[in-house]
Amino acid sequence: IRDRNDYDLDKGVQAPDTLSIEIVNLSKFAVTVCEVGLVPRSKKGRMILAVPILPAGGSWPCKLEPRENVLVFFSPTELISKERIASMKTAYASTVCGTTCYGTSGALRDFLRIAHAT
Repeated sequence: IRDRNDYDLDKGVQAPDTLSIEIVNLSKFAVTVCEVGLVPRSKKGRMILAVPILPAGGSWPCKLEPRENVLVFFSPTELISKERIASMKTAYASTVCGTTCYGTSGALRDFLRIAHAT
């Protein structure tokens, strides 16, 4: 997960208040990502981002060719308001074939530290 700035700040276009999960297909074949969200350290009790915000032209579930990636955006204010956010530690993405991968970043750790304090 990372903070992403694809906006032209020189022209006065401000980035919305979002965080994103970057999903990269590291396999040698296409995969379809069907679920993304956060999990606690135990990996039990997922917080699914049911309707992720995708870049223009994106659709969900998302098919990724080998080495292709997608950024899935979400609103941090929505997540902070959820009761279970305090137990979340890691981001995850799952494919239709049942493979789940986990990851974290400095941006996710900072976001969760703020969420835990509220």
